[in-house]
Amino acid sequence: MGARFGIGQFFRIWRIQRVLLRHGVHELLLDTPWLQPMRLALSLLPWHWPWYRQRLPRAERLRNALEELGPLFVKFGQTLSTRRDLLPEDIANEFTRLQDRVPPFPGHIARALVEASLERPLAEVFEHFDETPL
Repeated sequence: MGARFGIGQFFRIWRIQRVLLRHGVHELLLDTPWLQPMRLALSLLPWHWPWYRQRLPRAERLRNALEELGPLFVKFGQTLSTRRDLLPEDIANEFTRLQDRVPPFPGHIARALVEASLERPLAEVFEHFDETPL
């Protein structure tokens, strides 16, 4: 039995796509070898027109997109930043900024997420839960 694709997943993918387009990450895909044959057709799409083009360096655009997408994507970028052999140098350098220069995740939201995951109040599970980020 396959996994079901619900409306929640659709909207999540839609949001991710919008963030990536807003930060111009889609432009990076045009540089990949497997999209070279489609480059001309893709360049006709409105978000590839010159006035839509992003002015920031590609590494900064990627980092900004990860930050906007939230903690899971920031963690992914942090993990990638430790694997400099997998990334171009400019992206690896920019992703190191995700290690300690990311705005803190709000403690009250963290508390709510953990409680929802555990399906009970934190006081029943932990003696102490500090909402102040490290």
